[in-house]
Amino acid sequence: MMSLSINRAHAPEGPPPAQPEKSQKRTYFPETMLWTMVETDASGRASESLQLPDTITSWDLTAFGISSRHAIQTVQRPFQVTSFKRFFAQLTLPHSLIRGESLLLRVLLFNFDSSNRLTINATLLIDSKAFELTALTAAGQPAEHAIVNVESNGVGLAVFGLRPKLVSEAAAVTVRARATWPDGRAEVDEVTRTLPVLPEGRTVRRAVTALLSLRGDPTGSNSSAETVQSAEMVEIYWPEAVQADGSILVPGSQLLSVSVVGDVLGPAMDGIGGLVRTPRGCGEQNMVDFAPAVFIYRYLRSAGSDSSATARLRQKALDAMRTGYQRELTYRRDDGSYSAFGKADAAGSVWLTAFVLSVYAQAAEFIAVDPAAVTGNSIMFLLSRQDPSGRFTEPEGARVLDTSLQGEAGKASLGMSAFICSALIDVRDAVELLPALRTPEWPLLPVSTALRRCVDLFKLEFKQRLADFDTRDMALAAYFLWRAQLAGEGGDATKSLAKRVWEAFNARAESDHSARLYFWKGSVEVTAYGVLTALLAESSSEAAAAKAALPALQWLVSKQTDQGGFHDTQSTVVGIRAIAAFATATGASGPTRARIEIFAKAAAVAATNSSTVVNIEPDDRRVVRRRLLGRGDAAAEFSSVTVRAEGTGIALATAAWQFNLRDPERRSLVADWTESSGLGLRLAAPPKVPPGAAFAFSVCARASGTQGMYILTISSPSGYSPEEFTRAGAVPGLQLVEAGPLQIVFYFDRLMAKKEVCVQSAWRRDVPVLDVQPQKITLQKYYNPELVNTVFYLDPALQSVGRCQACPDCPGCSPPPSP
Repeated sequence: MMSLSINRAHAPEGPPPAQPEKSQKRTYFPETMLWTMVETDASGRASESLQLPDTITSWDLTAFGISSRHAIQTVQRPFQVTSFKRFFAQLTLPHSLIRGESLLLRVLLFNFDSSNRLTINATLLIDSKAFELTALTAAGQPAEHAIVNVESNGVGLAVFGLRPKLVSEAAAVTVRARATWPDGRAEVDEVTRTLPVLPEGRTVRRAVTALLSLRGDPTGSNSSAETVQSAEMVEIYWPEAVQADGSILVPGSQLLSVSVVGDVLGPAMDGIGGLVRTPRGCGEQNMVDFAPAVFIYRYLRSAGSDSSATARLRQKALDAMRTGYQRELTYRRDDGSYSAFGKADAAGSVWLTAFVLSVYAQAAEFIAVDPAAVTGNSIMFLLSRQDPSGRFTEPEGARVLDTSLQGEAGKASLGMSAFICSALIDVRDAVELLPALRTPEWPLLPVSTALRRCVDLFKLEFKQRLADFDTRDMALAAYFLWRAQLAGEGGDATKSLAKRVWEAFNARAESDHSARLYFWKGSVEVTAYGVLTALLAESSSEAAAAKAALPALQWLVSKQTDQGGFHDTQSTVVGIRAIAAFATATGASGPTRARIEIFAKAAAVAATNSSTVVNIEPDDRRVVRRRLLGRGDAAAEFSSVTVRAEGTGIALATAAWQFNLRDPERRSLVADWTESSGLGLRLAAPPKVPPGAAFAFSVCARASGTQGMYILTISSPSGYSPEEFTRAGAVPGLQLVEAGPLQIVFYFDRLMAKKEVCVQSAWRRDVPVLDVQPQKITLQKYYNPELVNTVFYLDPALQSVGRCQACPDCPGCSPPPSP
């Protein structure tokens, strides 16, 4: 039993007793007060100390318990805790503002004294560099004070006008309300909330990551403890004020930062839970955090460390695995297959099922995985889709959303067949390691036969001239063949073929100006398979493996984003798997102790350079340290960043910069098509505005070229949230819709060039915002994020919104008529 005791004082009736003026500053406003696990003592009791948030509300506390002797038990009813004050202020803020917009800040003033009318003096406290006050009326003056009389058990309203001047991740807005009782006694409630201020237009992000090897052996193997020096320079490219397409650089939107970490997997470990900036609404996208968490946890366990930072990362990876596993099960179909949208699809996907089974099999070593999910009907489904030649075919109606994996006549490409065969090895290896994964059906499943067919397929196909084969197919095939021969499949013939395919694939490597290797026109995924295969082909020693894989690894990490992932899901999954495998196989997980100097060079002679130093110690080498080098014009002064490291081990440094571009003038998306990258958008006839909504519009989309998954995203205007929208299944190809306070995301499993698809959306006003900036509408191909079309649209209903229309109950405005 867990006992939870929270002491609180009840508010007395009448005026407060004679005492000095009370004052409270409230800044702590979490959405969830408590989510934790405690262990009881021998008597079954536990206690937990809590900090009650500053929110004036009621909290429902629930709990459940498990033990080795009893079934799970839950509390019979929630225990309610109420945070209460006799008088308090409440700010009404939007999720964010865009620079150039104005906010009518509504401050509700609550008087819960049942006997007294209060006079409340509300004062707005803001940083004059971040905000400016605006007048509430055309004839009025900006005011930072308001005096409101609030009746007993009543609510008063104070309104302030303010406009952000600077872009800021968390601009502070503070209101200090002083309530005076009739006998002269007073009480102060001071509330501080943060308000993100975003730049106008669309954000363009760039990042370059450099691997700094501080080991005596140039291969990167841990053969020397002597101090070594290493340096990398990154050129920073800022756009011109006006682009060739007419878009304009948004002043003050530039941002430049550098992060360093003493572990080759540091950026990925830091980014668990947010490795890519894409929506996560389908079965394949969910794997972008689940799969890397498995690879990272295995690496952390093999590397070994008792530091608190490593313990936190291990727990973070475990949490991501458990969450990813439970979420992925929702995309499972009755026949055991998996598809992007689960049972909403016509059939399951062979490729996605193999991907999921591969990760389940590897995760089962670390978290609880249902054996039936690994060796049950899912593996049976997979085996049933292999034809006698060894290739795999998709069921009728199945949709491979990444069309580059699809071969002719519904059959998998050689690369896709190799991918599925590698997944079968993962499952078989897991069953050998963890006998508990065996189901009654497992001994009867022809997994070994399927693997032999895979090997025979590549023996037959690669009798031809290897130069005729696609590089991606060769990368996946080389990786599978090396795994197969190491697992004893096919004997010397398989080993000979693996070497031949690997040599032919490796001969296609290209190099950049730093002699780093990459493959297939700079493909992260294919280069990552090159790293994985090099580690297998040279597995006889750490030094040989490092020497073979390091050039490609250095190119690979240079393509990591500032979030630790890569530009899409598969690149992120395979890329992080390759980095983790390199670190484990080559001893790159050894301790790092280094002094790192970050030097930002200004382009202009008269401008000031910037430098800072970061020290990395072995116990905290996995902690990412970020340094902001400049924002706005201060960032735009720098043309390059040089990172110099001295010490031992391996370090990674990431230079990340971003800026915003906007259209040359505020314009509406007209009925004519706006085309970019083969993707088209247009505005259709506006639909009827539903009750409760402020405005509505309809957007149509189309796409030419290859098929696949497309994502249409419509941002919410500041102060507005979605009220109604087209639901999944209502139009062809629309499989899922996700609506949040900031945007609506429409997922299409297909779009056509000659037949448009239109969706509707409507928004309600939550917070009064004036001078609203245009909404951003983006259509992109999910598996090729570079193919994107972005337009901006400002609905006529938002162009002329006045103060009293946005805030009918604001002072000086007539109240809305009664219905």
